[in-house]
Amino acid sequence: MFNNKTSQVRHHILDQLEAGTLKAGDRLPGARELALQLDISFLKVQQAIEGLCRDGVLEVLNRRGTYVQKTWANCVLPENISIFRMQNEFPWLAGIRQRIEEHLPGVRFTNAFPVGAMELKTTYHVQSHWDQYQDLSEILEECYPDMDDFFSQPFEAGRIGDKLIGIPFIFSPRVVFFNPTLFEKANCPLPNDNWTWDEFLTIVRKLSEVYPAEQIVNCHNGPFYWMNFIMRAGGKLVDASVDNPVQIDSPKTRQGMRYYRELRELLGVDNLWETPNTFKRGKCAMYISERQYVHQMNHVDFDDWQTVSLPNFPGGKNITTQATDLLCIHKASTNPQAAREYIRLMLSDTVQDWIAREKYGIPIRKSSAFKSLDLTNPRDAIFAREISNISAEYNLKYPHLTQTIIQGITQMLNDDRDIDQAARDLANLARQYMSIWKMAV
Repeated sequence: MFNNKTSQVRHHILDQLEAGTLKAGDRLPGARELALQLDISFLKVQQAIEGLCRDGVLEVLNRRGTYVQKTWANCVLPENISIFRMQNEFPWLAGIRQRIEEHLPGVRFTNAFPVGAMELKTTYHVQSHWDQYQDLSEILEECYPDMDDFFSQPFEAGRIGDKLIGIPFIFSPRVVFFNPTLFEKANCPLPNDNWTWDEFLTIVRKLSEVYPAEQIVNCHNGPFYWMNFIMRAGGKLVDASVDNPVQIDSPKTRQGMRYYRELRELLGVDNLWETPNTFKRGKCAMYISERQYVHQMNHVDFDDWQTVSLPNFPGGKNITTQATDLLCIHKASTNPQAAREYIRLMLSDTVQDWIAREKYGIPIRKSSAFKSLDLTNPRDAIFAREISNISAEYNLKYPHLTQTIIQGITQMLNDDRDIDQAARDLANLARQYMSIWKMAV
C-alpha cells in the first residue's frame, strides 16, 4: 500500500498520536531531525509528512513548522483497520498481524481512529451506521463463490435490505457464565439450563446476602444487553413481516423492558460495566456474555467457571442477541484491491483456524468452528446448541432513527419514566419518521 520507508515514518507518527506522546496542536520535530532519529532519508520523511497533511492529520504553518490537527482522530486513513476495542483486549490479534501485513503491507490495526478504510465493528455499530459502509456482496462472491463452509444465519447481522454492509468474522450467542466456587460459598444452588426468570431473581437475592451488587451479575445499559430481555420476553423493536412494523410499544416488548428494570432495581445500581474484569479474577458470581469472553479468561488462566443458558421468561422465546464482529469497508476507502484482500484474508481458513485455537467467539467458517468448540464439554457445547437461537433484529433501517430510538430506550430504562408511556412516545416517533422518509423515497 505504501513505500516501506514512508510507511515506517507514517506509523511512527501515528503510533505517537495513539500513545499520547503527540497530541492535538503539538509541533512535530523537523523533518531532518526525524530522518536522523529514524535513520530514514530526508526525502522519505518529507513524503510521509506531506501525505499525512493531505490526509488531514497534520498541517504546515508557514515559518512555524508542522503541527497535529485538532481533528486528527476523525481522519479516514487508507492504512487503518479500525477495531472496536483496544489492541490489548484482542490477544488473538498478535497471531494474525504478521500474515495480514505480508499481504497488506503498511496496514495498521487501531482503536484510536474510530473510522478506518477497513474496519472490524460490532453488530449494533454497523446497523446504526450502515450508510457509511460499502456493499460487500460482490467482494464476497469474488473471494468466496462457494459458501458451503460458512454459517449462513450470522450474515443477517450485516444485511440491510439487499446490501451486505458487514461480513461476520466471528459470532456467538450470549449465555450466563457463573463461578461455582462463589455459589458454594454463598450456599446458593447452581443455575440450570431450564431456569426461569423467577429462579434467576431468587438466586440474585440469595447471592446478595453475601456479596455486593458488583460481585453478583453484570447489568448495564448497552443495547446488546437489554435487547436480550426484550427478545426473550417475545418482543421486538421492529417486525417487517406485519403491517405495523414498529413494535417498540407492543405488550411483550414493554414486558421485556420491565424485566430489565426489575433486575437493575433489585441490584440497586445503574451500570455494572466492570464485571468482565471482576469475573475473570474470580470475584463475581455471574456474567452475561458471549464466547469471546472465553478467550479473555484463557489468557489470564482463569478456569473456575461454568455456563448456563439465559433464564426463560413466561410466554417468551428462546432467543439471544447475536454478538458479531463484522468486517466492513468504509465508503471513503479508495483501494478496492486492499478491500478484497482484507476480506479474503480474514475469512481464510488459516486466519479462521487461528481464531478457533484462540477460542475467540465462534469462527464464521464451520470447519474452523468445530475445531474450536468442544462438544464433549457442557460449558462449551452450550454455544453450539444456542447457535440456532441467535438474532440480530434490532435495526430500524434508518441509521439516525436507530441511534435515536436506542438512546431513548436506554435513557428510559435507567430513569423513573413510565415504561408504557415512554414506549408509546418512542414508537410514535419511529412511525412518523419512517412514514416521512418512505414518502420521500
